[in-house]
Amino acid sequence: GGQVSGQDVRLAAGEAAVFFAAPPGVDPATLRERATPVTGTSVTWESGEDTVSTSLSFGTATLHVAMPHHEAAIVDPGESLGNYPSVYGPLTLRYAATLTWTAPRWPVAPALDLSGLSEADRRTIADVAARDLAATRPAPADTYFGGKALYRESQLLSIAGQVGVDATNQRAMVTAEIEAWAQPGAADERATRCFVYDEAARGIVGLESSFGSELFNDHHFHYGYFLHAAGTLAVDDPGLAERLAPVFDLLAADIASPQDSGLFPALRGFDVYAGHSWASGVSPFADGNNQESSSEAVNAWAGLMLWARARGDAALEAQATWLHALEAQTALAYWLQPDLSAFPGYTHRIVGLGWGAKRDYATWFSPNPEALLMIQVIPAGPGMTYLAHAPEQIPATVAEAIGAGGFARTYADYCLMYASVADRAGAIAALPQVSGIIDDGLTETYVTAFVLSR
Repeated sequence: GGQVSGQDVRLAAGEAAVFFAAPPGVDPATLRERATPVTGTSVTWESGEDTVSTSLSFGTATLHVAMPHHEAAIVDPGESLGNYPSVYGPLTLRYAATLTWTAPRWPVAPALDLSGLSEADRRTIADVAARDLAATRPAPADTYFGGKALYRESQLLSIAGQVGVDATNQRAMVTAEIEAWAQPGAADERATRCFVYDEAARGIVGLESSFGSELFNDHHFHYGYFLHAAGTLAVDDPGLAERLAPVFDLLAADIASPQDSGLFPALRGFDVYAGHSWASGVSPFADGNNQESSSEAVNAWAGLMLWARARGDAALEAQATWLHALEAQTALAYWLQPDLSAFPGYTHRIVGLGWGAKRDYATWFSPNPEALLMIQVIPAGPGMTYLAHAPEQIPATVAEAIGAGGFARTYADYCLMYASVADRAGAIAALPQVSGIIDDGLTETYVTAFVLSR
């Protein structure tokens, strides 16, 4: 009903205009009648035994594009009307009222499974665990490194318990530390190890922030570590889960509220269509939002799942299972094992930063190849079983990251763990190289147990 004159469009009240770009080689006139105005969308999902299914409904049949991860697992695709080139690969133009696709489910456990190890391997791990437990470690007071430290110590305690090393005193200290973070109203008493509610942004912020978390950067990364640690420490201690719940339930709601509750927006930084999270809070970039650590994003939903189990919250656990499956699917598809055949000029095997409008072989913190792989593997937790996907691709990816210099360098502990998925014997032989060069999110115990349990 509108009037068009050159580049001028005039609309009366209640009329709508839809602008679209036709795919290369497609006459726009053939698509005009299918460009239906979309006034809202809705999301439904189902979790099956082996997969999750996600449906985006547009309210009416209309033109939309499917990204490569959609196309690889699309359900009832309808008619294909052409393709657009994009930085994420070909986008397929389709006409339908819904876009539905599936993603594999990956098992999530609170700790590594060491039940299949030989007695010799268990003794090796026990010796390393005894040393790690005896070491004094600082307890960082900001939300990133503080959460990582709790995650690290929870994994150490779990491994020690499995190999028969007494950690009673250390468990008491770690429990006291996580309970300090979970103290309601702690910000009235101190400036660190506490959270406050930001009414303007409708979310939870650590009073001592890091990496721009006060601007709502990286919340799923930070809180994923807290929730994972809590779910691990409380796996057999419902009383601890109850004590942590007043604050930790709010951390879960900050990153994964299933609907806009008034206090929290729905899903905060998770983009259902893209199938992954975005990490910047306010996204002050010409290239849109971005995400660097696909693996810490997957870890967030693993942590949410474990916390939901500790709380006995079946609905939250099901939602976390869905988010975990989608994030793992796109972590593989766009960061860790991407199909880059459409980009012959891009000579690398992984992507370090995914943006709305570009993809970078880069990180925010280091140009070194081992750092680029590390940030797609960290923390290599027990809930990140998707890292074992397509093991035949792993040796070449590790070779690009490490080169001929071996693993005796910062961040290479994560590269070694990733390498062990495809080459356990080679990784065991290389374990001495990373001794003493362990990331603050790991212990030598964890690296050893990870490699030996492949």
